[in-house]
Amino acid sequence: MSASDYENKNCPHPYYDPWCTDYEHEGDYTELQVGPAPTQMHTFPIPANGVYEWSEFFKGFHGDPKRIHSSNYTDAVSSVNEWINSTDGLNPIKFAEMDVFFTDLAKVAPKQEDVLSQGMPWGGLREKLMGGTPLVPHGACPFATPDYNVETRQWIDLIMNGTFTNDTLMLTPVNFEVDVMWVELLEKSMTTFGATWLHHLLIGTYQLETGNVNDARISFLASISLLPSVHAYRNLAIFAPTVEKAIKLYQLAWSEYLLLDSSTDPSAINVGKDLSGEFAAWLMLNKRWDELEQLLDDIQEIPLYFSRDRVLHSRAALAVQRGNYSASLLILTSECFPTYASERAALIDLWWESKVMEAVDQNKGIPLTKLETIHLRRKLGCDGDTTSSRLLDKCTRGPPNLGLRYAGF
Repeated sequence: MSASDYENKNCPHPYYDPWCTDYEHEGDYTELQVGPAPTQMHTFPIPANGVYEWSEFFKGFHGDPKRIHSSNYTDAVSSVNEWINSTDGLNPIKFAEMDVFFTDLAKVAPKQEDVLSQGMPWGGLREKLMGGTPLVPHGACPFATPDYNVETRQWIDLIMNGTFTNDTLMLTPVNFEVDVMWVELLEKSMTTFGATWLHHLLIGTYQLETGNVNDARISFLASISLLPSVHAYRNLAIFAPTVEKAIKLYQLAWSEYLLLDSSTDPSAINVGKDLSGEFAAWLMLNKRWDELEQLLDDIQEIPLYFSRDRVLHSRAALAVQRGNYSASLLILTSECFPTYASERAALIDLWWESKVMEAVDQNKGIPLTKLETIHLRRKLGCDGDTTSSRLLDKCTRGPPNLGLRYAGF
């Protein structure tokens, strides 16, 4: 993410050292969080049949590095605002003109030959559920008729046939709608045609999403009584009353996954990816090392899963528990963990623990003294630029691929 050659031999520290002038910055990197919501993962409400519109513009400029990189955030904001209001910045007349243009354009139905991508099927599926009533008036946002595929087939079955086809019941579902209209259609289907394992699974998912844990458990057990499935066992595991029961349910879910045939069930591979990572991480967090070792033995036979971030994390944690600091360090310093974000703090903790184990081993098994621990922290750059760190404080940074802890973690 730093767009630099952090392994530059002229920068000898085992971490990314921003003071080393020999780094060659090999590209630009920017992250933009834009739109009406405050930041990423935030949302904003839209009332039924409501409209929410906004316009944005993007333009580059050469800012004053001292102000842009100032430790006082208001300096950077003021610098940008001054540029926006200058003759080189935003032309308010042009912006208002384009805002009106886009507002009017939003009411114009696109020509089919101008559509570059149809996007995901959920808008069209919703319109199909509503009997063809368009979600957006005047055809301004047409949703394509959804294809009948692994994502949509169970819902199209319900709309068109009133229940599921036998072929659909042989597949692992990948989409779970929890809107009341879908639930009403499911309940009507169960009354008219009889309940299947999939009816109970989908109803149970809705119940769980709305906090109705007791009825969700009944539904998942009813689904299992008709046909055991990965989803039903896994869902029961996530709100099991004890660790022991959760482990048993997760193990049953994993056993059901191993029975899936990816050549006939297109969802099998993705289900295995998600379940292996979730189960491994759950066992690690609950410190169930023997069960984790058994699971990792299974996952090792599936290379695609064995190199995923949560599995790698659990492998490193297990290696530390078994005293194999070399294996842990190999994972933590050679993998990039692109999905981990703030969870890198846990990886840095493991890295430090492994480095301490390594130092003790090199010290012929004699534990480090306080002074030796301080020297190790300094050697590894464990405290970054912090001058107030204490001996037992967690490391603020790790090897180059792990970088710094996120603030607050």
